[in-house]
Amino acid sequence: DQARPPAPRGCSVTRWLLLPALLVLLAFFALPLGTILVYSVGRSAPGSIYIPDLTLANYAALFETPVYVKVMLRTLRIGLVVTLLALVIGYPYAYLMARGRPWLRSALLLAVLLPLLVSVVVRTYGWMVVLGLDGPVNTLLLAVGLVQRPVKFLFNETGIVIGLLHVFFPFMVLPLSSVLQKVDPQLEDAASFFGGNLP
Repeated sequence: DQARPPAPRGCSVTRWLLLPALLVLLAFFALPLGTILVYSVGRSAPGSIYIPDLTLANYAALFETPVYVKVMLRTLRIGLVVTLLALVIGYPYAYLMARGRPWLRSALLLAVLLPLLVSVVVRTYGWMVVLGLDGPVNTLLLAVGLVQRPVKFLFNETGIVIGLLHVFFPFMVLPLSSVLQKVDPQLEDAASFFGGNLP
C-alpha cells in the first residue's frame, strides 16, 4: 500500500478557524434544543419547571388533546402551502435571475435582498396597511369591479400565507438561483433539441 501523503498545514488551520462558529452553534442552537428535549421527557409540578423523572406523558397529552392536534395539522398545512407557493413563484424568478441580462439580474437580486434589510415586524405592519379593508389592494379591487365589498385578507389563513411567503421567498429564490447559474446553458439547448421543454 502506498503511504498517504501528509495533509497540508492549511487544512488543520482551517479546522481551527471553524471552531468559533461551531462553539456559537453549540451554545445558541444545540444546547437550547437539547434543554427543551430534556424538559419534554420530564415531569412538571406546581412551583417546579422540571422534575428529573423520565416520562412520555407529555407527548401522549400532545397527541391526545384535540386542540394541540388541530394546531399542529393547521401549522403543517400552512407550511406546505407556503412552501409550494414559494417554489411555484420562486423558480421562474430564480430562472430569470440566472439567465436574464445583467441589468435584469441585478434588479431582481436587489428586489429580493431589500426586504431582508427591513425588520419582520416592520414588514408585517406594512402588510397590514396594504391588505387592510381600506388598503390599496381592496381599493384597487373595488375600483376595477372585481369585488362588491372589501375582502378580508387579515387575521385569517390568507394573511398568514401572504406574510410567510413574503418572509421566506428570498430563502427559496437565492439557493435556486445559485444552482441554476451553475447549470451549463448548452445542456438546456441540447435538451430542447431532443424534445425537452425549457423551464
